Amino acid sequence: NENKEREMLQKPVLIGDPTIVWEKGRAKITSKRFHFSDDREEEWYFYGNESSPSVIFAVTEDNRVIIGRQWRGGSDCFVYELLGGHPKPGQTQEEAARDELLEEAGCIAESFIALPEFWVDPSLNSVRIIPFLAKGCRLVTKQKLDIGETIEVVKMPLNEWLRLVTSPEENGYTKDGKTLAITLLALPHLGISF
Repeated sequence: NENKEREMLQKPVLIGDPTIVWEKGRAKITSKRFHFSDDREEEWYFYGNESSPSVIFAVTEDNRVIIGRQWRGGSDCFVYELLGGHPKPGQTQEEAARDELLEEAGCIAESFIALPEFWVDPSLNSVRIIPFLAKGCRLVTKQKLDIGETIEVVKMPLNEWLRLVTSPEENGYTKDGKTLAITLLALPHLGISF
């Protein structure tokens, strides 16, 4: 019985090359066929982008979190979420994070700390999230949003942000998974233990 359990935990083998079955802009759906240890074969479909986004937990010099409020089509509602975006050709993830902070909030940061990368939904989504903590942020210019972007920048005290994202009374001030995960990853670097 133990051997059978171990057999089931073996990584499936990819058969052939992944096939893009749909693509528009940066978004694509890829098909991959796998051979499992129990001799079955299955085709799986994954949503992904050509690049992974850099996402920033930005904190001002006076300990305020910089977040954006914008409408998102997948949820069909306005969402409070951390700022971020995809790197331009030739950019590193950190360079993209710095550019997005400047473009979306008009801010620069004293320091950037790379946080652990993660997938939001590794069962269906091949996109990795590349998070950063930006400390000592300060306003230096106006927003310079990309065409089609509308972002309301909100700055709130860190303790208020933490209360809002964890309070059942607020009914999930943000329901954005990456924002919640990155908030958690940033806390130890801000001297907050849990």
